[in-house]
Amino acid sequence: MHTNQEILNMSEKFDYEKSQRMYDLLSGFNEIVLVSLLWIITSLPIFTIGVSSSAMYHVVMKSIRKKEGKVISEFLGFFSKNFKRIIIPSVLFVLVLFCLLIGLNISQENSKNSQAWGIAGYVYRLMILFLGMLGSMVFPTFTHSEDSGLKVMYTGAKLTVIHLFTSFTLALMILLVVIINSWMFVLLLITPALTTLIASMVLETYLIDEIESGHIGEKEIIHEHV
Repeated sequence: MHTNQEILNMSEKFDYEKSQRMYDLLSGFNEIVLVSLLWIITSLPIFTIGVSSSAMYHVVMKSIRKKEGKVISEFLGFFSKNFKRIIIPSVLFVLVLFCLLIGLNISQENSKNSQAWGIAGYVYRLMILFLGMLGSMVFPTFTHSEDSGLKVMYTGAKLTVIHLFTSFTLALMILLVVIINSWMFVLLLITPALTTLIASMVLETYLIDEIESGHIGEKEIIHEHV
């Protein structure tokens, strides 16, 4: 049978653990919002969206999941250090997406008058989906490799093909998030980092395997098992 003092100590311990869990929850939410804001701001030039996405993945893994380093300093540090290496793939990604969206728009405008344009519309949609699959693999790979942009793009493309179902699922998740954000713009304050957090729980296994197999050059940061 517990004494009054033991009961009091147990109650205080429970209250402390409850307060600590609440603090961790609020702290994690604040970090999610901060990372999302940093991603939005650094993505405003549009062509930097690939660099911003790689920086966001880096911060989600290191600052949010592993609790190492400050969010702002880690994000901006990675962004500036790796800008030159990632900007070319980022620009290529945006240009291809822009061209595909123009093609899709033209095909939709002409689909009523021509069955061929209707078919072209489906082709454009599939190509946009595949581009999303590539992006979901390529830009996180930059966080684990010091290799050149072209080599990382090759590795990311290989991962996309090898893990086709996963990359397809991630691309659909990104598309769903885009649709949700178009309906409720305020959710953009949490969805970028939250989506990245969910994706990282799957992608880390593949990226670690690539490092251990020697297929990508090892980077200093976050490739331990988490």
